[in-house]
Amino acid sequence: MKKIPDTQTDETQMNLTAEDYIEMAQDTTSAKKAQEYLNAALALEPDNQEAQTILAAVKKDAVAMLASLEKQIALEEAELRKQGCFKKNCIGDFWLMLETRDYMRMRSSRMDTLIMMGRLRAAAQEGEELLRLCTNDNLGIRFTLIALYVTLEDEKALQNVLSRYPGEAGPEGPLARSILAWKQGDLETSLSALREITIKGLRPFIKAVIDDSLEIKYDEELWQLEQSGAYTFNSIQHLLHINESWFFLLPSCHVYFVWAYEALKTVRTKA
Repeated sequence: MKKIPDTQTDETQMNLTAEDYIEMAQDTTSAKKAQEYLNAALALEPDNQEAQTILAAVKKDAVAMLASLEKQIALEEAELRKQGCFKKNCIGDFWLMLETRDYMRMRSSRMDTLIMMGRLRAAAQEGEELLRLCTNDNLGIRFTLIALYVTLEDEKALQNVLSRYPGEAGPEGPLARSILAWKQGDLETSLSALREITIKGLRPFIKAVIDDSLEIKYDEELWQLEQSGAYTFNSIQHLLHINESWFFLLPSCHVYFVWAYEALKTVRTKA
C-alpha cells in the first residue's frame, strides 16, 4: 500500500491515483483518514462512483449511498446487457458467471442500504430479484429476506422463500417461523418451530438477549466472530450472527423472547 505523504507539495503525492487513495481509505481504521483519502480520490476523479459510495458509507449517509449505488448498478447493468448476460438462459446463473459478481454485490449493498433507510418492502423486492438472478443464492440473500418477511408479517412470501430452499439445517428458518407464528397469536406453532433449533445453550442465549447482556456473556464468541468474519454453523456464534444481521427485526421482539424463555422452561419441565 502506498503511504500518503504528509505535505501537499510532496512530488510523491502528485503521482497517487484515485485508485491509490481508495485503497488507502479501505485499509485505514480511522474514519477521519478514510474521508480524507476519499475526498482526495474525488478531487482527482469527481465522478468516481466507488469513491462516492465508500465515502457515503463512511459518513453513514444512506441517501447518498443509495444514489451512488444506483448509478453504479445502472452502468454495470448496461454493460452486462451488452455482453448478453441478461439473456433468458442466463437468468438464474448470475454469480456463476464471474462478470456478474460485482453487479450482484452492488445490488446486495442496495438491499442493505434500503434496510438501513427503513424501506423494508423495497428491500424485500430487491432480495427477490437477486434470488431470481441467482437461484443458488451464493450471497445468502434468503437469510435476510426471510427476516424481512417476518417484519412485514408476510407469511405467504416467507413460506415461498423457505420452500425454495428445503433442507436448511440452520436456525434461521425455525426462528423466523416461530416469531411470525407468535406475532399471529399461534403459540403452539411458534413453540414447535422454536424447538426445531438444536443449538445447545439456546435458552441461556435467549436470557442474555432479554437482559441485553450478550456482549458480557459471549464476549469471546463475539470477538472471534468479529476477527474472522465467520461463524461455526448451528452454534452460539451462529445465533450471534443472526442477532447482528437481523437488527431491523429482533429489537422489536423483546416480548417474544420473554415468552420463548418461559415456554422452553415449561417444555423442559414436562419432559
